[in-house]
Amino acid sequence: MTELYESTIHGEWGLKNNLPTSYDTIQGVNYRSTENPVDFSDCWVVRNTRIGDEEEYTTHDGRTRWGYKSVSDNSHLGSQIGGLFFISAPNAAAMLSNSGSTKRTLNLRATDSKLVVGPTETGKEDVIFFLAGLEAAITGAIDAAIKEQLFFGKPISVLVFNQVGGGIYWPRKGEAYSVGDRGQEIAIPPKSREMREPKPNLDTYKNIIDHVLDGTVLVPPRDMGGKAFQVKKKFFFDHILVTGL
Repeated sequence: MTELYESTIHGEWGLKNNLPTSYDTIQGVNYRSTENPVDFSDCWVVRNTRIGDEEEYTTHDGRTRWGYKSVSDNSHLGSQIGGLFFISAPNAAAMLSNSGSTKRTLNLRATDSKLVVGPTETGKEDVIFFLAGLEAAITGAIDAAIKEQLFFGKPISVLVFNQVGGGIYWPRKGEAYSVGDRGQEIAIPPKSREMREPKPNLDTYKNIIDHVLDGTVLVPPRDMGGKAFQVKKKFFFDHILVTGL
């Protein structure tokens, strides 16, 4: 997996450095200050990927290697899938440290004023903006999968999302800090704070995904004399699944 990462998206996206007050990313988006939901629509694709359980095995020349569990042919290659799609949904609640990546990507428009408040920065509690950014991220993955079909011949008819933007990233409300024994502020973990409506459940994701799939794409002509035509995105997929609900 490390070799796959280093040969594909390593250095193509993410924070530029480890400076605690730097919000610069390789892709040129400041996720903390942006107020444009389209900034969350980037998608990075890793093609020709394989998945499976890993195991340690011995090669013919006696060396020890890690690879996928081999079912029958001892190839340790795993099962090929259409690809991996990396997206960046908004972070509206996770600030796990004062200098880590969650603080540096915590969006000030989407997060709440109890979590971020100061002379120059404050949370605006804009759940509508968060949902727009979430839809942009999901759109990025769906559009990228369609592009894989149209331009690279990849038969990607099933998409599996995790709980995009859910978990610790979903907008919260209520007190964000408690007071420690020495009077110091202690951040309350996001999972211990109440989620804002709408909750990250089946209905919420279905509404977003259905709205994305109702959009259209312009399919290029199949030959020099043909014409481009519009097709609804839903016709490119057999199933779209969201795990963890």
